[in-house]
Amino acid sequence: MSNESASPAPNFYDLTGAEPEPEPEPEPEPEPEPEPEPEPEPEPAPAPAVQTHPYPLLIGCEKHEKEKKRYQDHNKNTVYKGPEEEWTERLTKEGKDCSKCHKWKLIMDYEFNCSGNCHFDRHGYRHTRPECKDCGKKEGKTCALAKAKSKKAGEPTKAPEGMSCEICKKQCKLVYDHDHETCEFRGWLCDPCNRGLGQCGDDIDGLVKRMNYLIAKSSVKPILIQNEDGSLSVS
Repeated sequence: MSNESASPAPNFYDLTGAEPEPEPEPEPEPEPEPEPEPEPEPEPAPAPAVQTHPYPLLIGCEKHEKEKKRYQDHNKNTVYKGPEEEWTERLTKEGKDCSKCHKWKLIMDYEFNCSGNCHFDRHGYRHTRPECKDCGKKEGKTCALAKAKSKKAGEPTKAPEGMSCEICKKQCKLVYDHDHETCEFRGWLCDPCNRGLGQCGDDIDGLVKRMNYLIAKSSVKPILIQNEDGSLSVS
């Protein structure tokens, strides 16, 4: 029997000499969610473009010189020195309601007018028609249709000699008056009476409103009598 000491049997359960197991890697931290980008501020709305209305007549042309002469020949003071100034300061800035379509429009959208031979009102402003240009064109078409009907029926389209205005009874230059709805001839009127109807809206309701105004402001209340033929008289 050998005296050499025997080597101890390997202990398979002894882990002191074994390599340590690697430590588990730490889980990566979650990446922070990106902050939402701020919404861009809305761009301010562009300012509305300033509408300009250049003077429509060519300086020095016949129509401009004729219009300019009206200011020079007026026997009273006018508010503006000439057509250019009134166009810039009034016609393209102020407005009124059309007597036909009842829409508010700039005065530049109305044709010039005159009362008799006067082209300016008592305040010194240029006269304009009560209806706008668009309605005036429609009226011109209805007048042409009415005159065509008169010619076809053998009726005159110019006032007969010696005829008086059917409203004021004055003998003066008369115009062909027609119904704008039916395009039928109505009668012969002087220019002021014809324009007066247009300013009242060319209907009975407009005239009644003006009558009621005068009655309300009158200290003596008139009595209106309707005659057998439907006409009115005042007592």
